[in-house]
Amino acid sequence: MTDVTSAERGDGSAALSRLADIGTMLRRSDIALAVGMTAILVALILPLPLLLDFALAIPIIFSVLILMTSLFIPGTSNSPRFRPCS
Repeated sequence: MTDVTSAERGDGSAALSRLADIGTMLRRSDIALAVGMTAILVALILPLPLLLDFALAIPIIFSVLILMTSLFIPGTSNSPRFRPCS
């Protein structure tokens, strides 16, 4: 009988056990605090221009798309909601 590790079998359970190990490590508050502080420092030090560009461009694109769609819909002024009160 041979002892085969899950990584050699290739069934993916090794990756799940590694994720479980990370989850148990993050349950400890001191390690979670250290990981969080490191993530904040990395985000402050590393420039993220591409991510920020997309984060700003996507809402502007959607707002212009909604504006242009509302301008080019025919017959919206004939709707009963837009008729003047008389």
